[in-house]
Amino acid sequence: MMKTSMRNAVTIHTNDGDEASTFLKPFSDEYDSSLFVVSESAYGDISGYLTNYKDIIVGFHLSVDEFKQLLLLLNIKENEITKNYERFCK
Repeated sequence: MMKTSMRNAVTIHTNDGDEASTFLKPFSDEYDSSLFVVSESAYGDISGYLTNYKDIIVGFHLSVDEFKQLLLLLNIKENEITKNYERFCK
């Protein structure tokens, strides 16, 4: 029997509405400082990639508070956020 589970995802849309990026916490705990990012265009182009926290903050022009809010929406615990932010983002 197939094992299934639900998990949270957060989508950020560009101001013009032509692109969206969806963030998911990787299933494996091996990637504790990365998120899986799925990018979609209004034209049907789609790509997915694993990226670290720092690249997400810089690439999506997020403030630290905005990024922490994103992680909380993904049910990532506050102590994990603090540990990984200090380790990879400073």
